[in-house]
Amino acid sequence: MGCGMSPDFDAYKILQVDPAADPEVIEAAYRRLAHKYHPDVNRDADAGQRMREINAAYAVLSDADERGAYDARRAAVTAAVAVEPGARAAAAPEQPAGRPAPWGIADILKAVGLVVAGTLAVAVPAALIADAVAGSGELEKDPAALSIVLSVSLGLELLLLFTALHFSVRKYRLPLRALGLRRPERGGWLFPIGLMITGFAIVFAYFGALALFGVKPDKDVPEEAFHHLVPASILGVLALGFAPLMEEVFFRGFVFGGLRGRWGMLPAALASGLLFGLAHLGNPGSLYLIIPIGLVGALFAWGYAYSGSILAPIAAHFLFNLASFGVGFATS
Repeated sequence: MGCGMSPDFDAYKILQVDPAADPEVIEAAYRRLAHKYHPDVNRDADAGQRMREINAAYAVLSDADERGAYDARRAAVTAAVAVEPGARAAAAPEQPAGRPAPWGIADILKAVGLVVAGTLAVAVPAALIADAVAGSGELEKDPAALSIVLSVSLGLELLLLFTALHFSVRKYRLPLRALGLRRPERGGWLFPIGLMITGFAIVFAYFGALALFGVKPDKDVPEEAFHHLVPASILGVLALGFAPLMEEVFFRGFVFGGLRGRWGMLPAALASGLLFGLAHLGNPGSLYLIIPIGLVGALFAWGYAYSGSILAPIAAHFLFNLASFGVGFATS
């Protein structure tokens, strides 16, 4: 180790970041810890010592040359320990499940709360207006009323994108690639097609199982939306333009990305998938949709983790919606 550093000094562990973390993630972690332990705001007896360790760790990891030399020394120590039987587990640095994101559960809960509040504030008045427009007729069969409801969904998709960006890259001053918006590391251009096909297999298997018991859930999109130009156009923009990007950024890049480093791959994928399924509830009769949509969401989360980019699930989401929209249009 460098001069004045203890052999037990682990800069990555002190800053609570993965050894493969980008410089932006390291800087965000330093800012968060410095705000928490700075003696001006933290009066605990050990705050000063903790702040000195944080400053020392950041001094090493924030400089490319210093970090390179430190990584080389750290790798040599790890390799030396590995030759001692039974010593690896005790001495190897902690490796969190996936690259940890600086935003955490508190940020995710705030974002979800803001989305729920925004949905209630906008969707309820819009539903009342649409109901008034439909008059004595059914809302789903009135093209003007249906267009109002679908237009609100466009705004809510924008709210998803805004909250994801606000509580992650904006709050912690990170680049967009922190949300997975970067070139895939593996998977190839056929990978999204595989995700899409697997997603449909999940949906078909689920509805096939329900059919055996005579259960036919309501659809989350009324068939009447395809019968008129305006609502069909709005639905097309929503399903093919807005949803793939904005929902993947929120549910996979933000929610799954924030949970993965804390809960692990599978729990984070299932939790983000469940939230994804809940977001697609249109009415009480569509409760059955939570499970298949949630599983598809978990599949897309795995696709993000495997490829290292949400571009793969964005493409799979687009293809899934494109096929669903085409079938809906053709059979309406």
